[in-house]
Amino acid sequence: MSDAVPQELLKAFDPIWYLATYPDVEKAGIDPLSHFEKFGWKEGRWPYYLEAVMLDEKLWGNRNTEDYCQQLQRIAENTHEENRGLACWFLCRWFASHGEWDAAKPFVEGMLNDSYLPLFIRHEGPFLLAFTVCLKALGPESAKAVLNNSRWAASANKTLAFSMLTHGKAKIDSINQIFEQPGLLRLADSETPTLDSITSNVEQRVGGTNALSPTVSVIIPCFNAEKTIATALSSLINQTYPKLEILVVDDASTDHSFKRVQEFVTRDKRVRYLRLSQNSGAYAARNLALKSCRGAFITTHDADDWSHPQKIEKQVEALQKNRRIKATVSHWVRTDEALNFERWRMEEGWIYRNVSSLMFRRSVFRKLGYWDTVSVNADTEYYHRIQKKFGHGAIEEVMPGLPLAFGRVDAGSLTQTGATHLRTQFNGIRKDYQDAAAKWHANARRLYMPQYGLRFFTAPPLICRGTVEARRDNLKRILQEKGLFHRDWYLNAYPDIAKAGVDPLTHFIAHGIDEGRDPNPYLSTSGLAYTTSSNHFDAISRWASQPIDPAALVSISGHTETDSKTGILMVGHLAGNTLFGAERSFLDCVKMLASKNSDISVVLPGGVNHSYINDLLPHVKKIYFTPLPWWRNGRAEICEVTDQISNIIQQTDATVVYVNTLTLWEPHIAARTRKCKSVMHVRELPAHDKDLCERLNSTPEQIRLHIDRNTDWVIANSQVTADYVALENKATVIYNSVERNKIESERDSETSLPLSVAMLSSNTLKKGIADLFHVAKLAAEMDLPVRFSVYGPDTPELQARMTSYAYNNLTYCGYVARPYEALKNADVILSLSHFQESFGRTVVEGMLAGCIPVGYAWGALPEVVDSSVGHLVPFGDYEEIVNTLKKLTEGTDQLAELKQYAKSFASARFNDKQIGDALYQTLTEVASK
Repeated sequence: MSDAVPQELLKAFDPIWYLATYPDVEKAGIDPLSHFEKFGWKEGRWPYYLEAVMLDEKLWGNRNTEDYCQQLQRIAENTHEENRGLACWFLCRWFASHGEWDAAKPFVEGMLNDSYLPLFIRHEGPFLLAFTVCLKALGPESAKAVLNNSRWAASANKTLAFSMLTHGKAKIDSINQIFEQPGLLRLADSETPTLDSITSNVEQRVGGTNALSPTVSVIIPCFNAEKTIATALSSLINQTYPKLEILVVDDASTDHSFKRVQEFVTRDKRVRYLRLSQNSGAYAARNLALKSCRGAFITTHDADDWSHPQKIEKQVEALQKNRRIKATVSHWVRTDEALNFERWRMEEGWIYRNVSSLMFRRSVFRKLGYWDTVSVNADTEYYHRIQKKFGHGAIEEVMPGLPLAFGRVDAGSLTQTGATHLRTQFNGIRKDYQDAAAKWHANARRLYMPQYGLRFFTAPPLICRGTVEARRDNLKRILQEKGLFHRDWYLNAYPDIAKAGVDPLTHFIAHGIDEGRDPNPYLSTSGLAYTTSSNHFDAISRWASQPIDPAALVSISGHTETDSKTGILMVGHLAGNTLFGAERSFLDCVKMLASKNSDISVVLPGGVNHSYINDLLPHVKKIYFTPLPWWRNGRAEICEVTDQISNIIQQTDATVVYVNTLTLWEPHIAARTRKCKSVMHVRELPAHDKDLCERLNSTPEQIRLHIDRNTDWVIANSQVTADYVALENKATVIYNSVERNKIESERDSETSLPLSVAMLSSNTLKKGIADLFHVAKLAAEMDLPVRFSVYGPDTPELQARMTSYAYNNLTYCGYVARPYEALKNADVILSLSHFQESFGRTVVEGMLAGCIPVGYAWGALPEVVDSSVGHLVPFGDYEEIVNTLKKLTEGTDQLAELKQYAKSFASARFNDKQIGDALYQTLTEVASK
C-alpha cells in the first residue's frame, strides 16, 4: 500500500480535534497536520472525529457493551454513512473475538466492499477476519472466495490462510512457502501435520559458532505440561544455534512432566531440570532459572509452543551485529493443534510480535533484575522496562512479519479465561496492571526488580503472586488506593478492634480477612468466598482487582420458584462454623414457611458454614450475603447497611421482613423505608444473659425498648420470653419446632445399664460445663451405673476439666452437626445451663429422640418439660440431679415407658406442622395490616 496520505483525509483533517485527542503532539509543539502526514498516519492515528471509532473504544473499554453494539449496528446498516465500513469492521471483530461467528457474519460484506474503509484500515486485517468468519460460519468454499479476492495482496498471513484449506503434505508445502522466501529452513514433509508432529529437515545447517560464541540460556517454566513439553524441547534442541543452556523449571507439576523432561536431560546435556516445591506461577519459575543461568544472552520459551529451528540463531545474530541494542524479539502466530491459525482480536494480521521471545543481554539482567511475580503480563512489563531504561530503540524486532514460533491456543490458559483474558488489556486486570507498571516506569529513579520482597507498584491482587508478605502488602495498598476499606465502619462493626487500639486496615490484612471480617458495610467476606468457591484472601483479591459497584449484591440462587404472593425476606444473624439453637431454629422456620408455598429469600451475614447454606438453598429463591452488624445501645445507624437491605427488599418484592433475633437493627429500618412490615423473632432473655447485655452495651430494659421501637410484631419463642418483651398488643408466642423425622431414635426401645446421659452445649461455663463434671464426679463416687457423654466444641473450659478429671465415666465426643447423631443412643438429655434458656431446643430434641429430660427448673424449661416426662430440679442442686439419675437406674423397667412418653409429648406439642401453621398465619396477618 502507498505511504502517501489520501487527499480525502487531508482535506477533512481537523487540527483542533487532533491536538485535543493526542496531547503528546500539542506538548511537542508540532503542527498537527504535519505530524499526521509524517507520523500519525503510519502510527494509526485518526485524522478527525469518527463516531464509529469512538463507539469502538467504548465497546472495548466498558463492561456494559450492549448499547455501543446497537449504536454501531445503526451505523453499519446505513449504506450512506461514511463510517459504515468502520462500523462493520469493528462489529465483525468484536463478535469474532467472542467466537460468535453467526453474529459476525452479517458484517463481512459491508467490511470488504466499503470504499472508505481502506482509507482508514491500511492492512489486511479485514480480509483475514472475513476469511475466519466465513470459514467458521459458512464453510471452506465461502472462505476460499475471500482468498480469491483480488484486492487481498499476497502475504505470509494469506499463505497461512490458504494452508488451512489444505491437508497433509499440501499443508506443509503451503506453510513452507513463508519460510523459503527469506531463505529459512523448510519443515519436514508430513502426511498428517500437527503442531506436535512438525519437525525441521533432518540435515540441519548449523549456525556459525565457535568457542567465543555466546551461550544462550533458554528458560522454560513448566506446569503439568506432560502432553506438550516434548514439542517445545524438541524444537529447541534442534536449533541451528547449538550453544544453548535449556533450563526447564517445573512449577510443582502433578502430572508426568518430570518424566518427559528427564528423557531430554538424559540424551542432551544442554537440558537442565529445576523444580519449585510449591506452585508459584510461571514468572517465579522463570526467576528461579534466571538466578542460576549462565548464558550471555537470556530468553524464554513456553512449555507448549514450537520454535522454528533458526529462531535462536536469528535473534542472536541481531544482537551480535548491533552492540547498541539490548534485546531482540521475533514474531509468531497462534494456532491450534491442527495448525488452524487465528488471533483472538484481529488487528493487522495473524503474525505479530512475540513478547515472550524476548532475548536480552546479561547486562540487562544486572540493571533491571527479575520478572515481576504476577500471573500475567510480566513479559510485557519487562519489555517496557527495558525500553524505559535503555530507550525505545534498545529492542530490535527480528524478521518481522515471519512467524519464527507457533504459539499453542489453549482455551484453559490465563490468556483465554475469565478475569485474566486478553481482552482485559482494554478494560480490566491487564490494563490496570499495565497502567500501574507504566506509572512506576515513569516515576522510579531505579527500575531494578528483586527476586523477592515487597512490590514497587500495586498490581491487581488477583494476579499478584510471590511471598505471602508481598501479596498482603499489595492488597493493603490497593484497598487504600481504591477506597475499598472503610476504617470507621471496621471500628464500629468490631468493638474488639477499637478496644485493642490497632490500625484497622493492618488488622484486616493480617487477621481480619482470614477471620471473615468485612472491609466495608457492603461486602460480606465469607459470603463472597462462598459464592466464588475460594478462600477468603483469594476472594477479596479477586473482588479488589475488578471494577466495583458498591451497591452490587453478593448472592446465590436457591432451588425454589413459586407463584406465591407472600414474599418473605428472612434475615439470619449468625452462620458460623458451629450451629446453635437460633441458627437451627431459623433453618426450621425457613423450611416450614417454604412448605406453605411462600416466596422466601434469605439474608445472611456470611458464608462460613457451607452445610448450613446448602441446607437452606432447596427451600429459598435466593440467599443474599451482606454485613449485618449487631445493634448496640448508642451506636448510629449504618446507612449503607440499611440501603443494602432496602435494595434486597425491592429486588425480592418482600411484603414482610422476618428477623431471626433481637440483635439486629438495620433490617427493621429498611423495612420501614420500603413501607413493608417487620417481625422480630425474639429468642433471647437479656435479663438472664449478662454476656449479651455487655455485647449490646445495654441493660435488659434498654433492649426491651429497642424491641418495642423497631419492629411491627414480635414472635416470642416461649411465654418466658413474651413476659420479658411485655408487648401484649403486638406479640405472639410460637414455640420452636423440631423436625421429628430427623431425630427419632434408631435404638431399640429396651434400656439396659449403664444409663447413657448426653449433654449437648457450647461447653462454656455459662452453659453448665463445670456443673456436668460435678454431677459426673458425684455419680462416680456413688458408683452409679451411668455413662456421661458431652458433645459440642472443644473449648478451653472443657479441656481444663477433662485434663484434671480422675474418673472414667465421662467422655468428650466432639461436635456433631446433627443433634440426632448424639441423641439416638442416649437415655437422658441433660440441661445444666447457668442462664435461663428462652426455649430449650436441645431438651426438646432429646425428648423427640426418646430421651428423658433432666435439668434445672428455670427459664422456659418448666414450659417445655412436663413433670410426667422429665425431672427438673432447683438451679445448682447437683445432688438432686444425681439422685434423679440414681432413681432412673433403679427403675429400668419403667425407663422405656418414660422415654416413649417423652417422645409422644414432644411430638404432639412441638411438631413442625402445627408450629409452621402458626408462624405462617402470623406473618401473613402482619403483612396485611
